Amino acid sequence: MKPLHYLVFLSLLAVGLGGSVLLVPHQSELGLMYFKARQFPQARRILEERLAAGDHSIDVVAPLAELFVQSGDVERALALLRRFPVRPEERITLAEKIGQVEQYGQLSRDYLRTLEEVSRAKRSEETLRELANLYRYFNLTEPLATTLRELIGHYAAEPSDFVELANLEAIGGRSSRAVHTLDELGRRHPDAVTGDTVEFLISVLLDTGETARAEERAKWWLARHSLPADAIRLAGLLDSRGQPSPATCGFWKRSS
Repeated sequence: MKPLHYLVFLSLLAVGLGGSVLLVPHQSELGLMYFKARQFPQARRILEERLAAGDHSIDVVAPLAELFVQSGDVERALALLRRFPVRPEERITLAEKIGQVEQYGQLSRDYLRTLEEVSRAKRSEETLRELANLYRYFNLTEPLATTLRELIGHYAAEPSDFVELANLEAIGGRSSRAVHTLDELGRRHPDAVTGDTVEFLISVLLDTGETARAEERAKWWLARHSLPADAIRLAGLLDSRGQPSPATCGFWKRSS
């Protein structure tokens, strides 16, 4: 073989070897590959080696934490995730992962705090509803009311969200807010207005001193739903707050 041929051959060999090096995955990538392939013992060994070597990337920390959880070591998984030096662009991913681990470990208070952090960083209807459930569980009425207002203000809230919020506001002595919430229920979900919600609205209107509007709302409802039981109930509510007005007397006559 001529010297020139040797030179070409060696050049090609060097290029080939270099390319093959590029195709060999790094250890952290190899650990993630084993994890995704559900070869958990191999994945854990490699990922722990990478962690000990100072690799704190999310591709090492997140799957390793999940492997700790699978083995029942929830506290170790949380300790790993919390000491992870997260970059700004990975903060939400990490917070969500911590939340998942805390939920798995039934650490509800910790999970609540983490979920609040997630909601502050990236609000969503799903996160707000999960927060609302936890606030109900812990009987935290003020943050529950705040969460329901966020749901109503930013998403297609359910009629029950309006009624629950109005109840919390009325119980907390904020009758004017309750009136606003029930008015908003009627505007956004007119088909969901019932005799009960009308009675509730009249009650909080009377609490705020808006007697004339309370009577007007009662007349409006009875003009569309001429049930004797509704007439008796609404007239009784109005009468209980003061002297019967001509409109109130009219309700009683209609029901008799």
